[in-house]
Amino acid sequence: RRGFMNRTAEPYIKVHELVNAFASSRLLQVAMSLDLFTRLANQDKTAAQLATLLDVDAHALELLLDALTAQGFLQKHNGRYYDTPTSQTYLAHEGPKYLGHFIRHMGRQWDHWGKLETAVRRGRPIGKRLEASDNREALEDYIRGSHELALASGEARYMSKAIPLRKCRKLLDLGGGPGTYASMFCRANRNLQAVVFDLPATLKITRKILKEFDTTKRVSTLSGDYREKGKVRGAPFDVVLISNILQYENAATGATILKKAHDALKPGGLLIMKEHIVSADHT
Repeated sequence: RRGFMNRTAEPYIKVHELVNAFASSRLLQVAMSLDLFTRLANQDKTAAQLATLLDVDAHALELLLDALTAQGFLQKHNGRYYDTPTSQTYLAHEGPKYLGHFIRHMGRQWDHWGKLETAVRRGRPIGKRLEASDNREALEDYIRGSHELALASGEARYMSKAIPLRKCRKLLDLGGGPGTYASMFCRANRNLQAVVFDLPATLKITRKILKEFDTTKRVSTLSGDYREKGKVRGAPFDVVLISNILQYENAATGATILKKAHDALKPGGLLIMKEHIVSADHT
């Protein structure tokens, strides 16, 4: 009987969990907005103590803390809350693989995803591109979040080791955002110098990240728009890296970007492309 009940419940459980997934993600997004895990990183606290620090309602906060405990992000003992190893690693500001900016960036997508039906009915995006907005804090969360994700996932370190560039001298990171990959490639190849090419507003943030992260001091920045035709100053390069930008563009803009990359490469140069790729039937 138990096996029969489990088999009949499986489809329901999958649907139920998916329908309620937005609530679980929102709990974590709000917790990061309040910076709860940093507050609890070094000392456990009661809900009342935290509420005073954060200037929020104590009862409502306790409900949030209990929900986060149920999710496994907090522990609770005698009415006091403290971080789990996972939250200390990824969610507290001093954690070695902190993802705070990335989670806050995803939290800002909440309203956009809420308008998905409108976008489907109209056939066009809701809102404008992030780099074209006036919200500097949102842009910083996006760029720093990209940096955090590349490090926490291990992708930047893996790529820098998997693709040896020992004979290369110049790398162009086209639309390179925080410059994480460029910096990691320079760490792995002592003779390599890299240029991060991106929009001026982005590069203001890039330079701050590189000051903190680029141990080689061989990564520089160059202002420009990869969607515009024209050659990149400093060409030709031995290597051009395109990472996670084509997936956001239409076919015509993608062709412009690839032409820009081609023209920036020396004959026989190397093009590295890292994107999210769908299957042939787009499923």
